[in-house]
Amino acid sequence: SLSQRPKSFLLLGGDARTVRVVLLLKLFRRGILEDGLWSLQTPALCCDLNNELCGENEIHKMDFLRLPEGMNTSTEELRAFCALFPKTLDVKLDGGFADEEKDRTFAPRELYDQTRFSLVFESVISNSFEQTFLTEKTMKPIFRGHPFLLLCGTMKAAKMLTSFGFKSFGPVIDQSYDSDPSFARCFADSEEDSLASMEKAAEMIERLVQLDPKRWSELDGIVEHNRRHMQCGGFRNTLIEHAKAILTVISSPRPPHAPRLPEHYARDAFRSMQ
Repeated sequence: SLSQRPKSFLLLGGDARTVRVVLLLKLFRRGILEDGLWSLQTPALCCDLNNELCGENEIHKMDFLRLPEGMNTSTEELRAFCALFPKTLDVKLDGGFADEEKDRTFAPRELYDQTRFSLVFESVISNSFEQTFLTEKTMKPIFRGHPFLLLCGTMKAAKMLTSFGFKSFGPVIDQSYDSDPSFARCFADSEEDSLASMEKAAEMIERLVQLDPKRWSELDGIVEHNRRHMQCGGFRNTLIEHAKAILTVISSPRPPHAPRLPEHYARDAFRSMQ
């Protein structure tokens, strides 16, 4: 049962992008990093304090990885935070932003078996709320039978999962964050908005960490359903039905001058799932 696991959360942080470092620093300030298992590439700010942490890796020279000034960090706080690095769980995170092993493999099952839920940094390429998509990052906790909180994802991404037959974690994890445009967004209109966005995420994570562990047993059946749905063909069959529906729509008669997607889009997607 999820409620019997010794640690609260699992966070496979990956590359030390600014928003990820900001969130980790906020969790550090709350004293809850020790409640989970987590990893992250050594942040650029730590390389500045101790060049030995990064060696020949020149990632610390990239200006876009600097902390926002609004974080108001002291040298003492940064030294305490950076003393946690390098932080590795399953794979080394001392390289650049390449398509590394972490992007092609699953973390060991024992990491999931020791924790009650995952924090998932999704990939995002735009701040447009008109695009909703998911990557392998979300599929990994589903495959391992883990509930999760999506960070930096597009709006309605969690809702999209339910349209594919997966069940929501609503009994324990408040799903209203999924439709909140100011929750854990990687793209924000200003630095101030970005910090506020990660503050919301840190507050929610803290509430989840402080939950009575027994509450997580409410999700035991849900995560097992989701795992089976992915591994036993249900998800694949649902994707095929979606592709068929799309193909039917774009192949049907349409009003004059109405836009129409090329038929091969849906047809190619359908064939790839056969």
